[in-house]
Amino acid sequence: MKISLSVIVLALLAPFAAANEPYLVKEINPHVSPTSSFPDHFQTIGNLVFFNTTDYYGYPQQLWRTDGSDFGTIFLHNADSTAVAFNGKAWFTSGGGLWSSDGTIEGTQQLTLPVVSPALTPNSLMASSSALYFYAGPGKTSIWTTDGTTAGTHQVTTKTFVPGVNAIQIEYYQNWAAAGSNLYFIADDGTGFSVWRTNGSGMSLIDGPPSGWYVIALQSFGNIVLYQKISSSGYQSQQQYWRT
Repeated sequence: MKISLSVIVLALLAPFAAANEPYLVKEINPHVSPTSSFPDHFQTIGNLVFFNTTDYYGYPQQLWRTDGSDFGTIFLHNADSTAVAFNGKAWFTSGGGLWSSDGTIEGTQQLTLPVVSPALTPNSLMASSSALYFYAGPGKTSIWTTDGTTAGTHQVTTKTFVPGVNAIQIEYYQNWAAAGSNLYFIADDGTGFSVWRTNGSGMSLIDGPPSGWYVIALQSFGNIVLYQKISSSGYQSQQQYWRT
């Protein structure tokens, strides 16, 4: 009996094709009906992928991690923010505190923050290669930085800011980007939204506030940071692309 070469090739490739087929990793919450748990905001750290379950409007509810298997997809902690990668861990906020996770339940812990008045309620996390940054509270507040320890947590400057965007918009307009140890971010210090830079000691104004324009969408490529400026007038809008 003759067997064609094409049949042999298909037989040999069949296991590889099956391995590349999409498959359900885990049904996170089969009891939610008629909506779902909306897994979103995926962040790869090492060999694990961290993600949030969100409500219908995209606000984070829980932090999960997965290694791509059903058994390796586990709930870690309730979360108020999306995860930010720093120092090999996923950092997030929950219940007004700052938390980190190494991907295990035991390794998901709250960082003890310095005692100040008013109390720190971290939000809008950002990170460079050397430090994690957060706003001290909601509204117009100062920015703090940490190396992941209580002793290494301090206020960057007494200058206060309003974040450029909130958590639900982060997937559309990134309001921060890291270039090495420098953090670039969009914030309003009371004069308008501008591009700022910090390395953990002081702030530098990079661009703005541009009259009639607003800045969005920071993106880093090596040591270069790109961003957009948008101007709207009536039914017309203009866009510019800048680098720093």
